[in-house]
Order: sequence, then C-alpha cells, then structure tokens
Amino acid sequence: MLRNSLSTQMWAFVVAASYFISLLLYQWSKYPDAFNAYFQYDSSWLNSLYYVGVLSGICCLCYFIWQELGADETRKSDWKIMGVFLLSGVLLYLGSFHGVLAPNGDNAEYIINAKSLVERGKILRLDVPSETPNPLASPLLPLMLAPIYMIWGFSVLPMKILILLFCLGSGILLYIFFRQDYTVSRSAILTMVSFTSPFLVASSNTIMTEGPYLFFSLLALIYIRKYWLSNVFSVTVYLLMLLFIILTYLTRAVGASLLLAAFLFLLTTVSWKKTIRDPGRNWFGKIEIKKILWLFIPVFAGMVLWQVMQAQQGVSQMGILINFDLLHHLSDNLVTLKNTLGQILFSPSSFRWYKQSADYDLASFNMVWLIILLVLFIGLGFDLYRRRLVAFYTICFVVLVLMASQTPQERVFMRYFSVMIPFLIYHLHSFTELITIVLNRNQARPLAAIIPLLILGHLYIANISSDRYNVRVKSAVFNDWYESFLSASKWCGENLPGDSYVMSVKPRIVYLYSGLHGMAATNDRDVYSEVYEKNKLDEIKAKKVTHIIVDAISKVSMESLYPVIQNNPDKFEKLPIPGLDDKCTVVRVRDF
Repeated sequence: MLRNSLSTQMWAFVVAASYFISLLLYQWSKYPDAFNAYFQYDSSWLNSLYYVGVLSGICCLCYFIWQELGADETRKSDWKIMGVFLLSGVLLYLGSFHGVLAPNGDNAEYIINAKSLVERGKILRLDVPSETPNPLASPLLPLMLAPIYMIWGFSVLPMKILILLFCLGSGILLYIFFRQDYTVSRSAILTMVSFTSPFLVASSNTIMTEGPYLFFSLLALIYIRKYWLSNVFSVTVYLLMLLFIILTYLTRAVGASLLLAAFLFLLTTVSWKKTIRDPGRNWFGKIEIKKILWLFIPVFAGMVLWQVMQAQQGVSQMGILINFDLLHHLSDNLVTLKNTLGQILFSPSSFRWYKQSADYDLASFNMVWLIILLVLFIGLGFDLYRRRLVAFYTICFVVLVLMASQTPQERVFMRYFSVMIPFLIYHLHSFTELITIVLNRNQARPLAAIIPLLILGHLYIANISSDRYNVRVKSAVFNDWYESFLSASKWCGENLPGDSYVMSVKPRIVYLYSGLHGMAATNDRDVYSEVYEKNKLDEIKAKKVTHIIVDAISKVSMESLYPVIQNNPDKFEKLPIPGLDDKCTVVRVRDF
C-alpha cells in the first residue's frame, strides 16, 4: 500500500476528484444530450436528480480510490459511504424511469404471454389468428408479470416497476459477487462501475429479461461458489443453487450456460490424479464427485424434460439448434461480436447509436478496439488460469450465443451481452491485476497501484456521462411519431371490426393496444424495387390483410412500404382519423 501523510492523502483526493470532474465535463461538452420534449418533464428536477447522483458518486469513487491507495483496514465509515455510492447509482435509475412502453416487439410479447397465462392458462401467440402455442417462450418473466396483469390489466407502469426492482437488487448482488474476491473498497468501485453501465440503466426501462436475468445469474454464481467452498454437503445451499440456476434458465435459454460453466468449473477443482490413484476406488464417496453429480444430473434431466415438453408442442430449442446452419451463422456472429464487445464498455457514441439516436454511429472497428478485445481476452485467459468460475461462465455464454443466435445484428448483440457487462469488467480488472504483478516485479509499485484504479475511474466516468442520455433523452424513438403510432393502434381497436387483420411495423404492440390480430409489414432487410412491390401486394392479398398502419417510426417503412401504398391508390384507401397529424396513417385494403 502507499503510505502517505493525511495532508498528502487529502491532496490526492482533491486531485483525483478534480481530474474525474474535468473528464466528465469534457464528455458532457462532447455529448450535449438535450431533453426529449416528448416526455414533457420538468427538466429542473431531472437535472437535480442526475447531478446529485453524479457528484456524490464521484466523491465516493475518489474516497474508495484513496482507501485502496492509503488505508490498511476497513473503516466503519466505509459501509455508510458504500450506501451513498449505491444510492448515487439508484438516482440514475430513477431519473431514467418512465411509464411508456418501449417500441420493442419483444417486450410486447412478454406482456402478451402474461395475458395468455391469465386468460388461457398457457402461453399462446394471441397476436396471430391461429393463436398457436408458443413453446420457445421463456416462461419466467410472463409468470412474474401475470399477477400484475391479473390485478391491473395492461398497465405498463407496475410492470416496469417490477423490472426496475430487479435491476436495483442487482446492485447489492454485484457487491456480494465482487466481495468474494476483493477488498471492500475495490469491490465498491467494481460494483459501481458495473451498476452504472448505461446499458444496464437503460434495461431497467424495458419490460424485458435483462434485469431479471442478471439478478438470477448473480445469485446462481454466488451460490455455485458457496456450494463449491462448502466442506460438507449443505442441502440448503444445494437447493438454493439449483433454484437460481433453473430460474436463470427459465428467464433466458442462454442461462443453460450457467449449468455448463458450473459443471466444468467443478470438474477442474477435483484432483483427478489423486482420485484415480485412490486404492479404494471409492470415487463416488468423495465430496467433490458427489457435488458434481448432484449438480449436473437433476438440472440436466430437468432441461431435457423441458425440451421434450417443447417438442410436444411443435418445436424445441434443441431441435432448432440441431437443424441450425452453424458455420454460416457462426461467422456472421463472430463479426458482430468483434464489432460490439469493446464498444459496450468504452464507447459513449455507440451507446447513443444503440438507443436509436440519428446523430451517432456505432464506433468503427479499428486498432483501438482490437487492443481492447485483446485486453479482455487476456483478462479472461488469466481468470481461466486462476480457475475463476466467472471465466467458465463467460466462455460458455459467448459460445452458446455464437452458436445459437439467428440475429447477427449489432443492436441485438449489444442487448444480449449487456447482461455480461459486470463480468467483462471483472475480466478487464483481471488484466490490470496481471499488469500489476508485472510492474511489482519491476519495482514500479506506485504505478502498479494506480493503473487499475485509473482505468476503472475512466470507465465509471464514461458510464455516468452516458447515463445523462438515459435521464434526459431515454431513447430517440420516444417521439410524436411513436405516439401517433400508438394512437392509431388504439383507434383501430375502437373502430375496426374484431376480425380485422392489421399489417404494421410492430404487430405485437398493435395487438396490445387494439386486441386485433396482425402481421409485420416490413423487416430490416427490405429494399424497395418493382419486384418487391409486386411481392408485397401478393403477400397482402394472400394473407387477407384488411388494414395497414403506415408509420413514420421506421426508416424501412418509409423507404419500402410508402411507395407500395402511393403507387397503388386503387388498392388502398386512407382513413380519416383525427389526432394523427399526418405522422401516421391507417389505410383500408380494397379488394383486388
């Protein structure tokens, strides 16, 4: 540790605070983030909430850096300051919160599944005319939303509060997770660098699985480690570990990576040479072997049973994976992973692009991002060498996503990997630990102590500067055009016949607001041409579409669907709907 006089330490605190505030001011000047007029909030209280969170967070950050550099032991005041540190992050989450449904078809699907559970007793695709079973749906989030739907019906606010509570709970679990390996002050810093990630703050505002998945996966990792460290077989720890692994899997199918990671991790902890040479050959009597079998057999059997149940309804996750064009998708997914993994940690502009801002782009892959990827992989390799459970989990998660994902789009991958941000930060920190070991061997102790904290401090500042976007803008997709689309959906539900079949850019959202079945009007790969127009008209006729909501929230709609409507006035009739202000149009499909 660096031992300094009290006055020197205070000067170091002031210098660190001044440096980080200057860095934050630079970020603010580079990314102005004007308030989103759509929400009509009083900007003064949001500004106050954000700035109180930021300033208190920076002070706490500098305090724990000072503790890391100069303190010999934990002080009672550390816990109070840790509480303030967490509260500073909570303020960012609260400032970002709003009660509007995100224009994301997936979050609408979770609500539809909850509605189906309440009204039909099982998960069906209520938004399509056939209302077929939806066996691939991860059931846990709909199950948690079902009581809310039963009490309040389709009410976005209480559903979002549930997600927010999971995200806030993850802050406490992150500290417990990091505290398993690091000091109080280092754990506090790592926790807040993870907790304030703009991707995680943004995920608290959508009715999606990111928040619950991170919450349950942290619990699973904590209890897998407890299970491993126990010298005796604890039934309580065992059952809790199984419960959290299963809950993680039922939240997202990629949670299967936790089981595989735990299995591989426990395999590496067994002294196999000693076990094999055991003259008594009492392998199954050893506690290490028992732990592996008791973990793997019941959970694996449960997952197989779940796949069988899915297959009986027509399709299963394993069936899709078996028939998957692995090599083709693997190459596409690897390219997407390369383009996004470093950016979700270090690129404020990429985050704003992720949130649909037209003023920013995804940072192009170059030598800087290659170095960041190498740093992450070296840190991951170092953790694997040290047999850290989190390393096995990261590898299994990445491999499973690369093998199974059918959507190699950058925004989709950034959402997938947002739940891995704390673990990527763990590996980044492990790289700095490796550098520290090298510097200590070369008698560079002051530099060795400062470098990890400086990197984490930079990452924290990048996070809270991007969180200003979460607080002020929320997302660029929340605008008058989206509001007009929602109004058009409500109008359709109130004025069209119940058997109407509505084509739109977000058919599941339309169903929630109208109760009408529908289908997607476009997809991201659509490009207008004469052939495209003919095929689209044939599709409309074949599917017996009765109405189309022509939106202005999708660039693809404007470039591909608009010309089809405009070029065929004999086939489409624009309906006069008050209040849409030409930001959205509903057309009736004539017989043709």
